[in-house]
Amino acid sequence: LATEFPTLFSVSILPYTTPGYDGATPGLGGAASVPLLRITTTPGTASKPGLLLVSGTHAREWVNPLIAIEFAEQLLRNYAPGSADPDKIIINRIVDEADIFIVPVMNPDGLNYSFHDDTGWRKNRRPTSSPGCPGIDNNRNYEIYFGGAGSSDSPCSDSYRGDSAFSEQENKNIRYILDTFPNIVIGVDSHSQGQKILRPIATGGTFISSLPVSAEDEVIYQQLEAAAVAAIQGVSGITYETGSTSNHAGASDEYMFFAHRVYAFDFECALAHQD
Repeated sequence: LATEFPTLFSVSILPYTTPGYDGATPGLGGAASVPLLRITTTPGTASKPGLLLVSGTHAREWVNPLIAIEFAEQLLRNYAPGSADPDKIIINRIVDEADIFIVPVMNPDGLNYSFHDDTGWRKNRRPTSSPGCPGIDNNRNYEIYFGGAGSSDSPCSDSYRGDSAFSEQENKNIRYILDTFPNIVIGVDSHSQGQKILRPIATGGTFISSLPVSAEDEVIYQQLEAAAVAAIQGVSGITYETGSTSNHAGASDEYMFFAHRVYAFDFECALAHQD
């Protein structure tokens, strides 16, 4: 895509390499680089409102990196300035008026391990203090509400948060993006499964009784949420549920919003496969 659309699309490498895949497949070992994709008509500036799409946080959620690449390809292949096609007019507005950042696979080590060694693997692959229990849940490692209920201090748990906030290279990469591009105003961490749209809500959730989301920000969140629900309904006829991510701690959307004032969501796409 970068070769085919050099004026619109670029690929850069984020500064923090991962510890590396440690499974049985030859040739995949060693530290992994994490790419950042960018779609914009103004690569030399960061003046347009930005969207950050993160996928591949949880290793076993294979559909989400595919969603990210498909999203990029659809934008690029259907961008047609001057077109009268209503669908292409929408795409033209997105590409012309926004600055789009995509991390297709935030956790490449875990994804490789899930794909080649253990399909149910969720975390990254960094060794922990507990032999036989590697891996940290990258969506419990952000600093906002780190260590709270909804995450685990046991290395053997799928929701193990790590020893400290931002202990993980993968999370440091997301922090780097948000620090480097302050024009980002919308964030989506794409997960599966559940057909839900989750976000910080003033009334909190299971483990947090309230969150400092102002009335003004709640209105904006509701408008964005309603637009997303309507758009999904328009394509698939499915109505996604909405709710709060305050059922766990150290999650991406609360970090993006409370640390960077990015209106962030956790999209739980699709349903589990049924035989």
